[in-house]
Formats: sequence, C-alpha cells, structure tokens
Amino acid sequence: MLSAQRAIFIAGLLFLTAGTAFLALDQWRFSRVLGEMNLAGSPDARQEQRLEEGMSDLREAEEYLAQNSIESARKAHDRFVHVLSRDLSKEINQRASYGIAASLDRLGDRNRAVEHLRALRDEGVEDKSLREKTEYLLGRLLILFGHDEEGKSILQELLAKTQSNQIKSRIHTTFGDYYRLTGQKKKAERNYRIALEYSPGNLHAEVERAEMLDDRPNIRYYYHEDYLIDSGLKKKEEKPARHTPARKPQREKPAKETSKPEKEDKLNAQKLYEEGIRHFRDKQYPEAISKFQSALKAGPDGELREKILYWTAESLSAGGEKNEALEIYSAVIENPSLTLDQAAYIQRGIILFDRARLKEAYEEFKRASRFPDGAYTNQALEWQREVENILQDRERLKD
Repeated sequence: MLSAQRAIFIAGLLFLTAGTAFLALDQWRFSRVLGEMNLAGSPDARQEQRLEEGMSDLREAEEYLAQNSIESARKAHDRFVHVLSRDLSKEINQRASYGIAASLDRLGDRNRAVEHLRALRDEGVEDKSLREKTEYLLGRLLILFGHDEEGKSILQELLAKTQSNQIKSRIHTTFGDYYRLTGQKKKAERNYRIALEYSPGNLHAEVERAEMLDDRPNIRYYYHEDYLIDSGLKKKEEKPARHTPARKPQREKPAKETSKPEKEDKLNAQKLYEEGIRHFRDKQYPEAISKFQSALKAGPDGELREKILYWTAESLSAGGEKNEALEIYSAVIENPSLTLDQAAYIQRGIILFDRARLKEAYEEFKRASRFPDGAYTNQALEWQREVENILQDRERLKD
C-alpha cells in the first residue's frame, strides 16, 4: 500500500515539476517576444529608421543636383528642403543646407545661395569634403558676382590648405574667369594653365585658355560641380549642320599616326592643339581637324595626345562625319592616358543612340558608368537608365 502511495506521490511531483517548467518556458518566450516588440518600437530604433529614410532622400536629392537641367535643380531643391525640415542630424542637415545653396545657384537665385553658404560656413562644417565644397562655392559666387575681394580671400585661404587637386583646379579656373572678366588676360591665361596642371581633364579651363586670343571679355557661368562633356562648346538642343567644304584637308587617321618631324617639339604640339580648339569654337571643323593632326605629328605626350584625339573626334562628329568620329573616340579609349576615356564612351553611346542602335549604346553608357570617380558618371548613369527604359518598353510591347 505504501509503495502505491509513494508511486502516486512521485508521479504527482513529476507532473508538478513539468508544469512549472512549461510555465517558465512560456513566460521566457513571451518576455522575449515582448522585448523584441519594445525594441522595434523604442525611440532609438525609430530614430535609426528615420535616419535611414533621411539618408535615402538626401542621396536622391544629390542625384538630381548632379544632373544639368533647371527641372532637376528644382526637384533637388524641394527634396533638400524636405530633408532639412526633418532635422535628423547635424551631418544630414549640413549636407541638405549645402544642397539647397547649390540648387539655388543653379536656379539663378545666387543671393539666397550666398546666405545659405554663409550660415553653413559660420556654423562650422565638420566633414572636410563638404567644408571645402562650401567654401569653394561661396568664394566663387562672391568673386564672380560683385564681392570680389571677399571671394578672392576665401578662395586663397582654401587654396592654401586643401589637398584636393580637383578643388585646386576649380579655384584657379575661377580666378581665370575673374581675371578674364576684368580684362586681365595674362593673369587669366596663367590661372587656366595652372588649373590644367592640377586637373588635365578640366575642359572649362582648357577651352577658356584657348579663347584668350579673342577680344570678347564676356564670361559664361559654369556650374560648381563637374562640367558636362561639351559644356560651353555646343548645346545638345543645337545640332550642328553637316558641313561639307569644297575642299577637305587631306588627313590620315590620328590613331595610326606615327611620323614625328624632328624639328616639331611638344610646345609646338600644344600650340597647334590650342589653334585647333579655336577653330572648333568657330565651327571651322575641317580646319580644326587639320590643326589637331599637325599637333599629333609633333609628338605630344600621353595626356596631350588624349585631348587631341578627343577633340578630333568632336570635330568630326560636329561636322557630320559620325563614322570617323566613332573610330577616333575608340582611339581615345585605346590611348594609354585615361583622362577622357569616360567622355569618349559617352559620346560613342550618343552617336549609337541617335542611330537607334540602342543595345550597343547601352553597353557604351554602361562602360562609362564604371568610372566611380569619373567627372561624367552621373551623365553616364542617366543615359544608361534612359536607354534601359526604352529597351524595356520595347520588350513589353512585344509581349
């Protein structure tokens, strides 16, 4: 009898222990789920989510700012204002403030742009790159639009402390613009030349320097960000008429040119190149091509050869000789220097796009977009997306 009671007692004890264990396990599971729910709804988690959303909006606004149209500038401005209104963090606020100033500059409201940049500079920008961009744009706006001494002081101070060759090149380009605007041609030419030494791909400085022999002191305003491939040279909406002269100068393909006259040196190549640029500006494309070929014969170095080939292709394209232009753009890419490779890919893509060879054009823009630090990466991506959308629309129509 006692054994039966003992068995019942032990069984009851086991059931009680098991029930307690299950109850403890359920309570642990419930508290874990509750903890996760609290974590997801905690102030820190919500703030982190807001920061991620703000950064996404900021990147979208900066992408619009990188495009070169009034409409994209308006979109960028509206998005920057929205980001700033959320007051997410000091870093995001400062990037948004700079974006507002830059988009106002694009929209022609430069007084308000200067106000934003002054306030940002007085606040103290922590990020070095953003601080230099802020000081550069503020100095450029001041020096070119009526406050030259203050602007010059800001740019000279920035020039003394920056380690960025791109910023140095842009500062000297701005000085060149200022001196040209004020009629000081020698100083202007010198600053354009220094700008090119810091950044050989600075097409703004290249073209302005070549124009110094002209008696036209009017200045064109260039955006503070990377310039378009043909900025200041030809507008996309103005397609040059096909030029067919009575007598075309005889020429060999520059990519295959090997002769180097002994008496022609690199200085002569630079001079001939600049003469070619002036002919290009005046839409004298055959004359420009002739000068560029003579410059190639003078034996330029890799950097100068890259530019000569590129502008030869531009002259051919502007004169309606698209097939020849495609070949010379390829010669630019094959040249050891990488200065204008990205631009050449884009120009090849545009020619192919105009001929409705969309898949080939897409590949050219895709290659151009693989230059992460390139001056024209945003333009390449924009073209790539546009062609991709067209191709997708065509596929949907087939279905």
